[in-house]
Amino acid sequence: MHILLADDQELVRDAIAGFIRNATGFLVDAVHDLPAALAAVDDNGPSHLVLLDYQMPGMSGLSGLCDMVSRQQGKPVAIISGNMPPAMVEQVFASGASGYLPKSMTTNAMIQALLLILAREKYAPPDIILKMQNTAPSAALPMLSQRETVVLRQRSALA
Repeated sequence: MHILLADDQELVRDAIAGFIRNATGFLVDAVHDLPAALAAVDDNGPSHLVLLDYQMPGMSGLSGLCDMVSRQQGKPVAIISGNMPPAMVEQVFASGASGYLPKSMTTNAMIQALLLILAREKYAPPDIILKMQNTAPSAALPMLSQRETVVLRQRSALA
């Protein structure tokens, strides 16, 4: 598996790339901004997964995400960010992202989220999904059943 990671903070980029490599054995290429990530995909073809920092040079809001989604030719793109409000997460999914991974998540949770995304599932942390469920319905993520909502609330309470 090949993952392309783009983050402008060298320490964060190297730490995330290193633990993904160590935990999974995947090949991880790391670049410092969106133009370098787009060039990597243009030069080498789509990666199995692209992880983009939401706030880095070249992103220009959701337009950078949309550019990468179109270049990935159906392969997943996920956003990583320090903090993002649920309404913005909803827009990220509506723009074609397969996941939202907060930089505050544990390494084990991040690896599990990456595996879900690589299996063509969508991922957002349970607390974000619950907040999205409590707002107006959206086409970005399917509505959860009553039972799924209860399970997520219980899981969030344990975290």
